[in-house]
Amino acid sequence: MSTEVPDPNSAAGGDTATPRHVPGSDDETLPPPADPAKGTAPYSSNQIAELGLVTIPGYQLQEELGRGAMGIVYRALHLELKRVVALKMLLGGSQAGEAEKTRFRIEAEAAARLDHLAIVSIYDVGEHDGHHFFSMKLIEGGTLAARIEEFALGQGDADPNEVAECQKKLAALLAKVADAVHCAHVNGILHRDLKPSNILLDAKGEPHVTDFGLAKRVEGESTLTQTGVIVGTPSYMAPEQATGKKNLTPAADIYSLGAILYELLTGRPPFKADTVMETLMQVVQREPVAPRVLNRPVARELETICMKALAKDPGSRYSSAHAMAEDLNRYAAGQPILARPAGLVERVVRRCRRHPLFAGVIGGLALLAVVLAGLLLRGTRTDGSLDRVKAAGKLVIAIDNSYPPMEFLKDGQLVGFDRDVAEEVAARLGVKAEFRIVHWDWPEVPLGLNERRCDMVISSWTITPQRKQEAAFVEYLRTGQVFACKRGTVVAKEQDLAGKRVAVGSDTVQHKFVKSLQDQGITPKEIIVIKGADDPVTYLKKGLAEVTIVDEPVGRYHARQDADIVVTGSIGHAMNPDPLGMVFRQQDLQLQEAVTGAVQAMNDDRTFGRILEKWFGR
Repeated sequence: MSTEVPDPNSAAGGDTATPRHVPGSDDETLPPPADPAKGTAPYSSNQIAELGLVTIPGYQLQEELGRGAMGIVYRALHLELKRVVALKMLLGGSQAGEAEKTRFRIEAEAAARLDHLAIVSIYDVGEHDGHHFFSMKLIEGGTLAARIEEFALGQGDADPNEVAECQKKLAALLAKVADAVHCAHVNGILHRDLKPSNILLDAKGEPHVTDFGLAKRVEGESTLTQTGVIVGTPSYMAPEQATGKKNLTPAADIYSLGAILYELLTGRPPFKADTVMETLMQVVQREPVAPRVLNRPVARELETICMKALAKDPGSRYSSAHAMAEDLNRYAAGQPILARPAGLVERVVRRCRRHPLFAGVIGGLALLAVVLAGLLLRGTRTDGSLDRVKAAGKLVIAIDNSYPPMEFLKDGQLVGFDRDVAEEVAARLGVKAEFRIVHWDWPEVPLGLNERRCDMVISSWTITPQRKQEAAFVEYLRTGQVFACKRGTVVAKEQDLAGKRVAVGSDTVQHKFVKSLQDQGITPKEIIVIKGADDPVTYLKKGLAEVTIVDEPVGRYHARQDADIVVTGSIGHAMNPDPLGMVFRQQDLQLQEAVTGAVQAMNDDRTFGRILEKWFGR
């Protein structure tokens, strides 16, 4: 599968008809937007020659407004009409390839077919000396991305009346965008790259959809986009688009509208990781955290609209962008919306789709019976797990104390990476962390949760399909296994284990490490299986082993504590990395969502990175 997305927040066609200078930013390469009342001096003949600019008959270039992977946008004066416009020219000019020229033509034709107040109007399309161009209405108010803070709702201490008005304002604005997208759809055009930076705001704050560089006809497939090729911007693209599906429908743009609404409500897109591929995987595999978990003042109605648009299944989204616009307008007008939040049945069904083993164990009819019984008993849409924790004022956390640096006793006090993470999570839920030290093997973990001896377990439990049948996990760390040895021993790859005494943990044996060595014809002198909670590094210090295979955090921690211990390399990719998860009762969906939101927020504000650095030095 190939991709045409250079990073999580920009796309191949990321040109706009607005200056890309943002006041207060670090990017001072372009001047700020010109004041129309004062006018803008055109480029002089010397400047045109010096900069190598292309002149288009009938237009007078005034300044460069922005550029992307496909084109350059200039502020220009249409000489005959005396009208200031945005003039877009194909990057590469006469040297551009046929594919780029075709895309450029498609963008111009797509936008020119559409007549809507919230879509940037196309005035002229042409070509001069091999240089393709088109002119469009100049929108000088900036992009929604640059002005998104104007719609920030604030947190719990914000004025409720101001928050309510702000939410009505953003609902009305996005309704106009959705209506414009519906206009494109009924004219047979999919945008495929809707995002805040492709929505321009004019001087009155009215939105205008732009950049149809990735648009395609609904009724026909473009030969420029093949199956398996991903186009768009990862954080805003639908799951079916993220997998490179060719036959996209208007539902893909509806998902993007939901992602834009999500960012307006929470200040961040629903999914955003460090790399493009990680973001794409999250889009396909994960459910977005409910906006109210990240920002409590969000209205339930807007959360419902947002989550419906973001449904993984295209058939579960709004039937049209117009239907979404109508619900947004209903909210803005103070009327009841038509969308309804996903009930317990739907949430469990989604869970079964993501985890087939879970579905197989419970069974369809039995599951329905359990859900219906739960609804009758609870009489509410929430399982109450988060409410229970908040009412108690504490999150009761079961944790081991014998696995440094994850969790261990130091001077009689519980310390470690897991402890710090769990304490931060509790703080973000607005409660205190109460730790209960346990020494549980896996069967005792779901048992302890189901008996409500704790709300959560965190002791570096690896997430496996078998364990997910008995409990729910919130992933918080991926950790592989590394070679640790005494300084002077050379072990950089699995082949270096030949003829050496190697200590491995029982989990390592379960991961078929020994079989992997056998398959490669590698024969260690001896393989020592570490029992129980023994510290694998002590095997090195006592001379019982020359090499140990340890979890990466353990190896790096001991290497920091003991100059005689070194981490020399990671083991094969088949075992690296393993996801570690906080463990919960499967029924406690509300608490799981809240903790997931807390973990994502910790990643966003780098708190998680600081805890990693503290304990592992990475």
